[in-house]
Amino acid sequence: MVTDFKCFALTAEGHLDWGEVQLTATTVRDITEGDFTHAPEQSDLQQMEEVIKQAAWDSIQEGRPDILQAAIRAYVEQFGHKQVVERAGIKSRTSAYRSLKPEVSPNFGTLVQLGHAVVEIAQEQQSQTI
Repeated sequence: MVTDFKCFALTAEGHLDWGEVQLTATTVRDITEGDFTHAPEQSDLQQMEEVIKQAAWDSIQEGRPDILQAAIRAYVEQFGHKQVVERAGIKSRTSAYRSLKPEVSPNFGTLVQLGHAVVEIAQEQQSQTI
């Protein structure tokens, strides 16, 4: 039983965690009523900004860099690792991939570079659809 619904965390694997209770993304989708829209179809620049800001805030409040790492990783996966790493100007693709692994403590500078790259790509895509 969840005693404080508002106090939860997003794990590196993408699960919602309330201490002893965890819900996987699959479980959430299975119990949710209504239509499910994949993130690439619903994502926009303002929403991306809100997610990254909230993830950064939660990371600082909880002392958990993996929260921001998970948010940025989701956008990197959405736009494609190769494109984002190239746009970020990170010379070592291996290092960039490694920095997004859930079991790795990420380098803040690398996360900023990757986050900046996904925002630039999203801005370009949004301007092309207008």
